[in-house]
Amino acid sequence: MKVFRKKKEREEIQRELQRAKISVLEMKESGANIASAAKILKKAITHLKEGRHEEARTEIIKARKHASMLAKKYKGARRIIGQLYARIQKMKEHGMNTFEFEVLLAKAKKRMGETIEEKDLVMPNYGGAQRIASRAYKAALDKMREHETASNAIFVAEMILEDTMKSMAYVDEDTLRKKVFAEVTRSLKEADNSIKKGELIEAYDTSVEAEKRVEALKRSYKDAVEAYKTAEKSLVEGKEKGIRSSELVKLHEAAGQALVDGNFESARLKSIEVSGEVRSLDDRKRRAKETIEKAENAVEAAKNTGFSVSESQDLLEDARWAFKRGIFQRAINCGEDALKKATKISSIHLKVSQNLVKTKKKMNILRELGVEISNELDEVMENAEKNLLHGDYVNSNEELMIARVIIGSLERKHHDLIPEVEERLETA
Repeated sequence: MKVFRKKKEREEIQRELQRAKISVLEMKESGANIASAAKILKKAITHLKEGRHEEARTEIIKARKHASMLAKKYKGARRIIGQLYARIQKMKEHGMNTFEFEVLLAKAKKRMGETIEEKDLVMPNYGGAQRIASRAYKAALDKMREHETASNAIFVAEMILEDTMKSMAYVDEDTLRKKVFAEVTRSLKEADNSIKKGELIEAYDTSVEAEKRVEALKRSYKDAVEAYKTAEKSLVEGKEKGIRSSELVKLHEAAGQALVDGNFESARLKSIEVSGEVRSLDDRKRRAKETIEKAENAVEAAKNTGFSVSESQDLLEDARWAFKRGIFQRAINCGEDALKKATKISSIHLKVSQNLVKTKKKMNILRELGVEISNELDEVMENAEKNLLHGDYVNSNEELMIARVIIGSLERKHHDLIPEVEERLETA
């Protein structure tokens, strides 16, 4: 029975050995070098011949696992090497420099044929080949992504540039390309050259800066156009209000030319100046009109005093003349001067008139108290009143001063008759 069991066990191990051989051969057909697995099988055969069945079974299992491991590593190495090769070809299609990756590819292939010793077994270095190819493939993939990112950035910047130039209707294409966007075009060419050199980060950064520059110029153009149109509208509205200025029209034309020439900031500033000056002229026109109206009223009031208002009238005429011709500041200045002089005349007339009334009152009080009023005083007062009526407020005021002196001496002489001192007379 014992011999029978050993025979049966031997036959079973031989079947396992046969299956292991078939399995190892299948692994070999995949292309993997399974010499180390075959060596393990030889040990299994030796153990079997010597009757060490358990050792034989152990080696058989070991051989199958080892062969499976080799096949798996071989397959993995071949797969990643194939992917690396395909990636290199793709990079070449994009014009990329693939030298470093081709070196690593060759190194990985060479490593496939090399061997390493591990646990008394000499086996192919598929794992080392796979590690080299994997690292190279990842680096190539990152490089490709950087290349695509940089290329896309250039493409987007170029599209934005073209769309922006099409939107700038006031500027001809030749000026846009050779002047306005010349720097942007140079930057994009530099970015393209950087890609060819493999300087992908530099290419990306340059294209992004170019895109920002395009956007900045686009905003500058838009601001300039808006300011130019606003200035144009201001001139039209000003014209409707009677505001005309050849200088502002010329400035607006200069703003338009600056816009056509691609000098957007200059166009914007000139346009803003036009709009601001139109508003200022409108304000000055309003002020001039109000000032002239006030001066006219003041001159009319001054005429009623009997004084000469010829100087005020001349200034008023100058103000009207300047207003009709749109010289509003001059109109304001002349109107204000006419207003001041006319107002001064009315003010002086009022003061002299008030002094005349007060002086008459004092003289009448003295007469009522029985104080004899001399002919001289009557004559002085008569002359003061006559001069005032003729608008000669200087002589009228002088006559009143003489009258006040005479009245003062009478008050001192007859102070006992006067109940209280009247208020002091004002001087003109």
